[in-house]
Amino acid sequence: MIYGWDVTFDTLAAAKTIYRRIWLVTSGTQPYMDLDDRLEAWLFDNMYAVQEVTFYSQSSLKVTLFTPQPPVFNSPAEVNVPVHKTPVEVDFGDLIRLTGYEAGEPLTPQSSIPVTLFWGIRQQTERRYRYILRLAEKLPDGQWREVAKTEREPYEGGIATAYWAPQQTIVEYADFPPEPDRLPVDNDHELFILLEVYDAETFEKLPITEQQLNNLPGAAVDPDGVTLILPFK
Repeated sequence: MIYGWDVTFDTLAAAKTIYRRIWLVTSGTQPYMDLDDRLEAWLFDNMYAVQEVTFYSQSSLKVTLFTPQPPVFNSPAEVNVPVHKTPVEVDFGDLIRLTGYEAGEPLTPQSSIPVTLFWGIRQQTERRYRYILRLAEKLPDGQWREVAKTEREPYEGGIATAYWAPQQTIVEYADFPPEPDRLPVDNDHELFILLEVYDAETFEKLPITEQQLNNLPGAAVDPDGVTLILPFK
């Protein structure tokens, strides 16, 4: 390392207090600057590895997602609530619960749009559930124009619903991938987040059975009974 390992580790320790996610990208080629994998070892020792993805190419890139602390909390009191979190209480199928969300700003116009989801579960289940998260523009005729979309298991299956326990809060750092051909939208049109939850095996969507939206302007349950509509701030 140009500035030495002590400076590198101090920089990472400082980043741990600022950022919610840190990605480590390593190449399958010879790591000449870190032959002993000291950087990866420090992250595994000092942070929580949530997800790992390998991209097979000539260099076989591996991407590992780390968070400063485990994103699973055993009680609501343990959760470090972001300043801009919007609290809601919405149950999907009397099982999966959304207790809040937070929409952030992309670092650049070409970057992903961060969205933090606060999940819970009412009772233990052995089933795995996925969700569809859409960013949509509401047109004057009341129709939706999809701007961006994410469809996945929580943490891409790394923290699947089959492993959740009641009373836990799972904080998921999701995002909308950049869609340069669809953004920006007309400033006169409102943007909303549309959320659906479905069974990963049967693809059956869970109905929204309970909802407390705290008088959020524009927040509602769609007439289809399975889509939650949340304002995008």
